[in-house]
Amino acid sequence: MTTGMKELLKETAEKHGVPESFILGTRKYGDYVNARHEFFYNSVRDGNTASSVARRTGFDSHTVQYACARYALVNDLPKLVGYNLKERLRKQAVAATAREKEKVHG
Repeated sequence: MTTGMKELLKETAEKHGVPESFILGTRKYGDYVNARHEFFYNSVRDGNTASSVARRTGFDSHTVQYACARYALVNDLPKLVGYNLKERLRKQAVAATAREKEKVHG
């Protein structure tokens, strides 16, 4: 991880009140996820590619792209990566609806 990313990780951890290791971990608690998404977004905003952030943090590049897109959408910020989050969420909703219909109609 670059020096800039380490500083950003430290700042993000302090801001959210979570350990740095939890931001880079896989736990899905809301506070950790929000901090992780912010860290990924700011890392890409600072000039790193999603692929390089993924490589340096041990995550998949699609995870970093999703996190950046989600953070931008939720916080009304500029989109940094070419990830179509709205289409992804629409497909997930359609699939969930189909699963619910399957449960009801057996």
